[in-house]
Amino acid sequence: MQTQGTNYQSEFARKYFSAGEATGEAKGKAEGKAEGKAEGERVGAINAYHSAVVELLYARGLTPTPSQLARLNADADPESLRDTIRRAALASTLDDVFGPAEG
Repeated sequence: MQTQGTNYQSEFARKYFSAGEATGEAKGKAEGKAEGKAEGERVGAINAYHSAVVELLYARGLTPTPSQLARLNADADPESLRDTIRRAALASTLDDVFGPAEG
């Protein structure tokens, strides 16, 4: 990253400007990497919750409709998905998990 129009005359200024620039760049990369990792972990957890609901339903002999799967996959709230997992674990019908069918 080069700042345009900055020509420091002294070696001292060039050295410390360059060091500051390198430090800032490294810090930015580290922060970006940490944010990316956290987002990846969040998305991975949500995908695991979606899979858990579907596997529990199949294990209970229940096959969700495409509409129900779309509703499930649209849910990206971890707490809501944990509640859905609990309902799926105890469900006798798909209505127990998703509510009455819309019609």
